[in-house]
Amino acid sequence: MSKGPQGDLLAEPFCDEVVHQIKFGGTLHSYIPVAEIIARLNQVLGTGGWSKEVICVRRNEIDNDEVTAHVRVMAVVDGNSVTKDGMGGTRVKRTRQDNRIVDLGNDMKSAVADAFKKACQDLGVGLYLARSGDALALEAYASLASLALSRLNWGVLQRDISNTFLVNRYRWTLQTQLHHPWVETWDPIRQVPQRSV
Repeated sequence: MSKGPQGDLLAEPFCDEVVHQIKFGGTLHSYIPVAEIIARLNQVLGTGGWSKEVICVRRNEIDNDEVTAHVRVMAVVDGNSVTKDGMGGTRVKRTRQDNRIVDLGNDMKSAVADAFKKACQDLGVGLYLARSGDALALEAYASLASLALSRLNWGVLQRDISNTFLVNRYRWTLQTQLHHPWVETWDPIRQVPQRSV
């Protein structure tokens, strides 16, 4: 995933109205329709900034009721040529009455769409849906900490560290040499003792 303006735009979360849910294997999964992924690629990279190639789509040799696909996505993201491959699959749908295949072409199209979405996920599109909540929270925390550190004025920080050192040294001198009871609360910046009662 690219860490530039286009990479950030590709990885932006989709609005809730676009994200669909499907129950699979007893678990609810969120997904983004292929049309929305294509729209995001066109919006961020332009229609000529990416392309896809279907490497293969076929019925699985081990389980003939499974269709698998391999798709390659090529793109120019933030000035860099990127190639991502994705594998996907789907079950062949059959009629309940006589177990005939409903539409093998549609099943192959579904496998290609799944593989395409996996390849785009490697570009950052919709990746947040596949990540755990803990990982996203940690990344957000690290990002905020990095932002806070980057905004610190190093000169001000050095001055504050230096002032703290001098203040503590001055307090120590007053305590050890003059033995004043109010020295522990002395504020040399304001030049007044803060008396504690």
